[in-house]
Amino acid sequence: MSARLFCLLTMLVALCAGMSQAHAVCTATAPSVTFGSYSPVSGNSVDVNGSITINCTGISVSTRVRTCINIGTGAGGTTVSPRIMLSGTRPLQFNIYSDSYTTPWGARSTAGFAPIMLDFPVLLGNGTATANYFARLFANQSTAIAGNYTSTFSGLNAEVTYLEYGLLIPAPDCATLASPSIPITFTATATVANDCVITANTLDFGTAGVLNAALDANGSLSVRCTLNAPYSIALNAGIGTGATVAARRMTRVSGTQTVGYQLFRNAARTELWGDGTAGTLTVSGTGTGTAQIINLYGRVPAQTTPQAGTYQDTVTVTITY
Repeated sequence: MSARLFCLLTMLVALCAGMSQAHAVCTATAPSVTFGSYSPVSGNSVDVNGSITINCTGISVSTRVRTCINIGTGAGGTTVSPRIMLSGTRPLQFNIYSDSYTTPWGARSTAGFAPIMLDFPVLLGNGTATANYFARLFANQSTAIAGNYTSTFSGLNAEVTYLEYGLLIPAPDCATLASPSIPITFTATATVANDCVITANTLDFGTAGVLNAALDANGSLSVRCTLNAPYSIALNAGIGTGATVAARRMTRVSGTQTVGYQLFRNAARTELWGDGTAGTLTVSGTGTGTAQIINLYGRVPAQTTPQAGTYQDTVTVTITY
């Protein structure tokens, strides 16, 4: 009888040992950080957001699971704030946040920037938890040139570490938890587009009693185009009746009388600025990523003086890039 009891106890010990070897198996979805087309001169950032979901199975009934979602610097750069995508050697700054674009998401390998920790109880051996992420491509990056930019996240830069722990056992620290580990490999991408933003001020010829001598005035345009992007600026004939790009007309407010004038691209007023037809020229340049000031020169030639009043015209500026 004692021999049979010894055999029973041996079987019980073996069964307990087998139960202690059970552990969770977890999987994770990867984030999608695809910014699409981006203008570095528009003054607008690009935001994307989503979630990372962790699923664990095979969890012991009496345990909880701590998961640590690590997102490091990425292959494009060596910092978390900001992170960098590259096109060749050209950088483009962005970041991934654990809240609404305030706190950069880090990893156990990034001092000062912590991974996101998720603790969740289990039900019948299974558990699920979700963390939201927020990614932003920063506005006004004047050194960006047109092209495709990427940064790959893998290894220490994109992984989920996790561990089961008992209800009476302290939870593991994400700063030191290295295994088990599952990858969440992904690539952050953006396409920088050639783009231009242009503004113009009013060209004011002032006040004159009679138009028996030429009146000159200067104005300017402000052009901001993507670095290295070629552009061309054309001016149309305006809205005056009978106007052409070589002989524009200002019209009296609340009237039909007109005053002829011309626009030039040089201070000597020998090169008519128009749309490239009727003996006129356009103005060409190359973007620097920052604002470029382009001067405009106007002249009201001597002519028969029409009825007194305020004369004006609206000219459309077209920039091609």
